[in-house]
Amino acid sequence: DYQNDISKLKAIKSANIVIGKPSEEIFLCPICNNDLSLPDIKHEHNIAEEDKVNHEVNTLVRRIREIDLLINSERDQHHQFTFKLNDLFDEQLRTRRMLDEESRSMITPYLSERDGLASELATVRQKSKQLHHSLKIRNQQKSIGEYIDDLTNRIDALNVKLESLKESAPSMTEVLNNLGKKLDAYLKKVKIKDRLEVGIDETSMLPTLRQRLYKDITSGGLRTILSIGYFLSLLEYAVENNTNLPAFLMIDTVGKYLGKTQTQYNETDKNQDKAEEISDPSKYNNMYEHIIDIAEFAEMNDVRCQMILVDNDVPAGIQEKYSGFVVAHYSSEGRNNLPLGLIDDAIPLKSS
Repeated sequence: DYQNDISKLKAIKSANIVIGKPSEEIFLCPICNNDLSLPDIKHEHNIAEEDKVNHEVNTLVRRIREIDLLINSERDQHHQFTFKLNDLFDEQLRTRRMLDEESRSMITPYLSERDGLASELATVRQKSKQLHHSLKIRNQQKSIGEYIDDLTNRIDALNVKLESLKESAPSMTEVLNNLGKKLDAYLKKVKIKDRLEVGIDETSMLPTLRQRLYKDITSGGLRTILSIGYFLSLLEYAVENNTNLPAFLMIDTVGKYLGKTQTQYNETDKNQDKAEEISDPSKYNNMYEHIIDIAEFAEMNDVRCQMILVDNDVPAGIQEKYSGFVVAHYSSEGRNNLPLGLIDDAIPLKSS
């Protein structure tokens, strides 16, 4: 700005020199075409004289010189600060480098130790996992070994028992004779007529009476008595001896073909039933007594035994005598306030 002002002032001086001093005369204004007086204009606008212009130029030159000095001073300070800043940057880099190196030297051992510990921890965990797996296998092996030892001991005990059984085992003939004697004792208890040739056939393993197999007997009542006696003989043998037969027997409709049921069956020779006196109440009663005798014999010898008889039409005398052995009593007609049986109590299905 000072430079521009100086140029303008110098231009004024040059214009005065070239144009010359203005005349004192009145002249027309080029714009409004009015008369203008130069002294009046100078006085009105305070137009400086030539010495004032020179003085102003000198003032501006001094100010420019001072500004140049100030600029040079600031430039020198800027250079100095720049050098100091560069030195500080260099110092910062050296300090950062030193700090990194020191930190590296301080942290590296810890990092190495951390890596070592992490590796050792992974190794220990892997070993622990392997040991746990090995221990599990070892426990299984131990359990299997104990089970094998137990089975071996049991096999040895069974072998000893087997040898003992082989040495003391009766022959088939002896077993069948024993069963035949028990069957004969049962028939004697029931009071069967002509109790001859009682036994068990070695071929069919069926009971025989009077040289006739069970299947060849035409009297249905005698077949019933004989078949019940056959199963009771097997049960009694199981109570007295160590056998694979369970000491359990269940008989349904004991009085079939014995004239104790209301149902009439055709699979029998009624004349033979009459000749055998099957409907004799004492036979029915004796059958029950023989069954109870076997149960009491098993109880005396501390042998677990169970017999279940399902009898729809038990004679009144037997009901009174053996009422203590009745576990459940049903009536198909609900007489004497007895409950209906499961079949009689069933809800009939509706016909579709």
